[in-house]
Amino acid sequence: QFWVTLAKAYLRSGRFEESLAALNSSVFGLEDDGEIDYGLPDLARAEQTAPKANVARSGAFALRPDEYELLNSTRPFGGFGVGFGLNPGLDDSAGQPSSGSGKTLAASLQSCAGARLSAAERGAYAVFVAIWREIGWEELLVLQSRIFLMLDDADVEEEEVGVSPRLPKRVCTPFLSQLFEALHADISFFREWCNEDSANGPIKGGSALWMQRGALAERLQQDTKMEFGFRLCQSRGTCLRASRKLLKLYMSCSRLKEAVAQISVLCWITYVDEETCETHPASYGHCWPDWLFDVCARLVCRFGLAAVYAALGDDFPACCRTFVPALQLLLAAVEIAATDGCES
Repeated sequence: QFWVTLAKAYLRSGRFEESLAALNSSVFGLEDDGEIDYGLPDLARAEQTAPKANVARSGAFALRPDEYELLNSTRPFGGFGVGFGLNPGLDDSAGQPSSGSGKTLAASLQSCAGARLSAAERGAYAVFVAIWREIGWEELLVLQSRIFLMLDDADVEEEEVGVSPRLPKRVCTPFLSQLFEALHADISFFREWCNEDSANGPIKGGSALWMQRGALAERLQQDTKMEFGFRLCQSRGTCLRASRKLLKLYMSCSRLKEAVAQISVLCWITYVDEETCETHPASYGHCWPDWLFDVCARLVCRFGLAAVYAALGDDFPACCRTFVPALQLLLAAVEIAATDGCES
């Protein structure tokens, strides 16, 4: 979207009024979901899912949401424990509440305005959130009243409507109003979460709640909280989306050890049963899922194959050591494919 790109450019130069005005001009007519293109259903349908074993495969990048089924939730990953990742104090291996815990709050998070944005709209929302992170909510409301016509402006004489130190006032479009509504709701949910943390009580909620909270933190660009939510989601259920989001986060933060540990968890979830050594239905028989091969290739391209193997050394998390053989098989497949980053 041209207007979103323009809003990003204004944001980088600190011209927040112009950035908001550009977002106000954005028009979105497609209700698409970018996650589906990459072999995963959207957030509302991603809980404990994997591609069905009998799907006629034309590539894992083109699966429909109805081609997914529940994973075996009796073998969830137990968590990394303390001393790992962006939240070294988090013990995600402690306590396993019932799966229904926090169901009402999870449903509220799932149905809030921010969670219902389409893939294209989320790009504009990311710029909007970045403005909020720079100037705060109160200043954002000041900008709104300065740039856009408000209800109190109805009595302003026509010749005064365009008076502004920088930009003429204009009508706030329904789309930008939706972004204000979404951000207000997201901030409220986020503050509620932070208040729970400050109480220092036991961590409550099942996998579904923490999946939604991880997504909330991702929308608000709070990396530490995003990891917190998705790690608890991953340790209290089986959610490929949460596991992939964690891998993406660790790669973006250049956390090699954490990224390699996380991809080993994905190998365990989607490919090999550690007890029977049988392939999982998500592996399409004896083939790696395209999306898993792709993220591993990106990891190798980013850090290099030698560095990835070196990360499997003595300080590799003990909870992931049984997953290493499956990861080594995947790395061998990436090396055979001569992916960038594989040294000759």
